[in-house]
Amino acid sequence: MSLSESVKETTTALRTRRRDITWHLPMICASVVLGILVTLQFRTQRDLGNPLAQDNVNNLSRMLMYQETERNKLMNDLKETREQKDRYETLLSEQGRKQTQEALNLLKEEVDKARMQAGLVPVKGPGVEVRLEDSLQKPGPTDDAYFFIVHDVDIQSFVNELWAAGAEAVAINDQRVVTSTSVRCVGPTVLVNAVRLAPPYMIRAIGDQKTLDTALRMPNGVLASLSASLAKGVRVDIVKRKDIELPEFKGSGGFRYAEPVSAK
Repeated sequence: MSLSESVKETTTALRTRRRDITWHLPMICASVVLGILVTLQFRTQRDLGNPLAQDNVNNLSRMLMYQETERNKLMNDLKETREQKDRYETLLSEQGRKQTQEALNLLKEEVDKARMQAGLVPVKGPGVEVRLEDSLQKPGPTDDAYFFIVHDVDIQSFVNELWAAGAEAVAINDQRVVTSTSVRCVGPTVLVNAVRLAPPYMIRAIGDQKTLDTALRMPNGVLASLSASLAKGVRVDIVKRKDIELPEFKGSGGFRYAEPVSAK
């Protein structure tokens, strides 16, 4: 055999062997995969058939169901707690509004009472009315003109007597008498709350009619102090009234220098 023929046979043999390998390799891979799958299936069936493994599965299933039940219970408890919290908040809010409104009403009553006592609001009620008027007579050459007119001290005497008798509110003409009110003469007129007033002077007071009237007419009282003026024609009329209206104080009530004393 020649060399060329030998090489040709060798090449042909290698090609044949290559074709055999190419054909057998997929078969080998498929057989391996199939063996693995069969093994896994066998083990799975074996495990499922194992009573211990089945118990574990059942236990896990029961635990899952228990946890789900507990979760649902906790969710319901949380819902009830939130609803209860909302009810409490609503109740507290309503009580807070109610208590706040009650406190505001009480505070308003106290403020209204304080304003009334301070003379800052109009008031009405039963009481007495005193009219003071200068004498219509002319002073003679030997007469003292002082006793022919009404003076600030005369007005102040009637006001003090009314306060002492329990008057709750007093006004002179249209000027409400308060703690800062002053009554003083300026020539032929009288200043009350820095407002100039002319006769006749009307002093009106609210309180018990009988008590106020008796206090003004008692012996050696305010009328007796005006006996000299009454003799010269000064007129004083005292009348009980069932309904008297007094205006509020219209002056300035602010404090520039006084301040509350801090509690110690």
